[in-house]
Amino acid sequence: MNRLARAAYWSAPILFCVAVYWLGMKAWFQQDDFAWLGLRHDVVRPSDWFKVLFAPMAQGTVRPWSERLFFVVFEAIFGVEALPFRIWVFLTQAVNLLLLNWIVLRITRSRLAGFLAPVLWTASSALGRPMSWTSAYNQILCAFFILAAFQFLLRGIENGERRWFLWQWVTFLLGFGALELNVVYPALAALYTLACARGYFRRTLWLFIPSAIYAVIHRLAAPAVSSGPYVAHFDASIFGTLLRYFHIALGAEHAGIIPPGTGWTPAVAAGVWILGAALAGFTAWQLARRQWLAGFFAGWFIVVLTPVLPLRDHVSEYYLAVPMIGLAALGAWAVACAWRSHLLWWPVAGACLLVYFTTALPAARRVSRNDFERSRAVRNLVLGVAHARELHPKEVILLTGVETDLFWSGMIDNPFRLFRIKDVYLAPGSEDRIRAFPELGSVTDWVFPTRQAWSLLGRYGAVVYDASGVRLRNVTTSYMQILSTIEEESRAYRVDVTEPAFERLLGPAWHGVQRGGRFMPRRATLRMAGPRYAGQKLYLSGWAPAQLLASGPVMVFVSANGRALPAATITRGGDLFELSYDLPADLVGAESMEITVESERVFKAPPDVRELSLQFGVFAIR
Repeated sequence: MNRLARAAYWSAPILFCVAVYWLGMKAWFQQDDFAWLGLRHDVVRPSDWFKVLFAPMAQGTVRPWSERLFFVVFEAIFGVEALPFRIWVFLTQAVNLLLLNWIVLRITRSRLAGFLAPVLWTASSALGRPMSWTSAYNQILCAFFILAAFQFLLRGIENGERRWFLWQWVTFLLGFGALELNVVYPALAALYTLACARGYFRRTLWLFIPSAIYAVIHRLAAPAVSSGPYVAHFDASIFGTLLRYFHIALGAEHAGIIPPGTGWTPAVAAGVWILGAALAGFTAWQLARRQWLAGFFAGWFIVVLTPVLPLRDHVSEYYLAVPMIGLAALGAWAVACAWRSHLLWWPVAGACLLVYFTTALPAARRVSRNDFERSRAVRNLVLGVAHARELHPKEVILLTGVETDLFWSGMIDNPFRLFRIKDVYLAPGSEDRIRAFPELGSVTDWVFPTRQAWSLLGRYGAVVYDASGVRLRNVTTSYMQILSTIEEESRAYRVDVTEPAFERLLGPAWHGVQRGGRFMPRRATLRMAGPRYAGQKLYLSGWAPAQLLASGPVMVFVSANGRALPAATITRGGDLFELSYDLPADLVGAESMEITVESERVFKAPPDVRELSLQFGVFAIR
């Protein structure tokens, strides 16, 4: 090829990706993004950096490159400007497409297959979320490490130079910092060498050692899960889950992201099944001819999916992002073989491509558009609240008109703290419009109690904004009329001891608010409502001063209505903590109960002569 043709060959799949996911380039932040964006604000002293970057978090995950370092560095440089984050995601994916092109070209010896593989991968709806939601960057970066390690393996096999195998090891080990899925790479390397380069098979077996060690450590770090969508089911349901992922990969199903009845017809469904049969038939034909490369491509799909197959209740489309590389390469090679073979196979290959692009591509764009529109709604909410704070620097901000999707995408991870904004709550009654997902968090923790809201609004200590439109609207006056019709609710299920609105619920012993918290002496009390139903717990969050723990761990004693709850021990000073307690069954439904907190020790911080112990923020029933 001449220079212009060569440039077009390598750049066209990248330009196609930009065209398909252009809305993803313009998407803002949502959901887990705010938890990662806030990591830098959790660093109080240099030693906190290790915890921020490497401490296990949700489901025991440790992803320092794709989630923590990525967000910390970009947030430090660009703040909450989303475009640089999105550009970096697209640049990483551009490298992935180049790697996939090179790999498929190398092992199939077909320029057409090399060109089509990244195009088919891009058209998959599995890339919709990773290309539009910044927190799903872990899928894109994991694909990079796996593809990069594999191309180093191919280079080593081609020329036998030791340096390429060494680079494979470096890339493979770094991949553990992107996503746990990296653990499958040794199986991919072994499968390829067994199929196409058996002289190097034994060399790949050493790669399983780091994967085994990582799997054991991850299992020990991950919390035990006995309920919810992350429960693993090691039974026959694994095969049903695999079949469902295969349906999603070919466009027959979309894991609940695409609403049913949006353009799918029996004819399209039949076409998708024909496409699956064509892939299976091509694979069987190649294996019968002892062309084991087809088995490797099909095996890539199954091997990479294996870690998530036990999660039958958490089927997610973006889990297919890396496995789809195998099916894309298989489909590209099938088309290339059809092009080189008898003229009869040309219309068959063309029909299969037509079915795939007319089902997968619209779904990919729809997923991307959904994320874009959701992120824009979150942007309007968060920046609207930031503007409202400029207009009302001291008032409590109450939000009404927040629906289920907006709350779980834009509020639950508290994006307002990125702007140093406090005192933002849902207006009373808002919880009726938001569907509860207890495994994700508590809606009621965000709802301001009715009586306190009425008191603040009456003396202009709060403002109410409607978030149901494109822009936030000040509806304080009209909301006061609505609030008067709501049955007055005197129960407080969440008490922020730093807020003036809750001071009437605090006992006399509490000290004033200081550095974002309220200190207590040795013993303090407050009043709040009992749990609404059995199983709810009392949660206490606060900060343990280093001076208090200078001579060792401190025991904390808590009682509810005079009944002692199990004592807790705080072991580290200078850290935030959260304590949780089961409550007696007869307190369920109680209009009021007295919570007493007592510290084993106190300290004094000259020139302050008061006795100080723990500093508290929020007491909550959830």
